[in-house]
Amino acid sequence: ESDNRMVLHVKDNIILRDNNNVVIRSSDSDVVVIMISFMKQFIEYSGNVSVAIDFGSMASRRLIDVNACYEHVGESIALALPFFHSFSGCDSTTSFYKKSKLNLFNAWMNSSKCDSITEVFQMLSWQPTLERITGCLLVLESYIADLYGSRHSCTDL
Repeated sequence: ESDNRMVLHVKDNIILRDNNNVVIRSSDSDVVVIMISFMKQFIEYSGNVSVAIDFGSMASRRLIDVNACYEHVGESIALALPFFHSFSGCDSTTSFYKKSKLNLFNAWMNSSKCDSITEVFQMLSWQPTLERITGCLLVLESYIADLYGSRHSCTDL
């Protein structure tokens, strides 16, 4: 997916070109999510990196400070975003019926199980093995049941 290739371009700018100020032009919110999720690595490449996204089109165009977004959500949530991005629907996966990324994000943040959901999302973002995926299914099933308003304790879908 071309959205993910932008990460390599940013990395190249930081490491090969010694350019610590990067601006990406995009109107795709997926790019924002992906860039936030890789900020920890960008900062490790160069401690004083600045990444911004020239986002939107025409009258709604604005500059998004990815560093500020990363600081706002924190490292833990940022590292969980790659799985969230694909799980909630992206260019190559379908989304949940009548649920936007914002619906899913708010359900995650407002869940009483936010910490365990975050841990699962992180694990599946960076180290997805069949064994780990199988071990995470109950948390994912519970999250989806809560998303659609299940009033019962979810043990199996």
